[in-house]
Amino acid sequence: ARDGVRVLGWVKQVGDVVTVVIKYANTGTKAATDIVISDSLSGRLEYVPGSAQTDRPSNFSSSENEAGSLALRWELPGTLVRRWASSPPV
Repeated sequence: ARDGVRVLGWVKQVGDVVTVVIKYANTGTKAATDIVISDSLSGRLEYVPGSAQTDRPSNFSSSENEAGSLALRWELPGTLVRRWASSPPV
């Protein structure tokens, strides 16, 4: 991409909005508690303030990272039960 950046096969220009979806699941054998999810943006990306969303209550924060962009962090209080890929064992 001559003047743009290739993101997942698409060419994005400066000023274009890129939506990032982070999926998570508890694939362990026990419930997980007080989970923290973090993502560090590359220096070519900029976080749009107020755009972070989750499917459950969370505490969101951001801080500068080594690339001169932001590290995004979601703290998910409470318990995330194991999600079975098929029927749970009997």
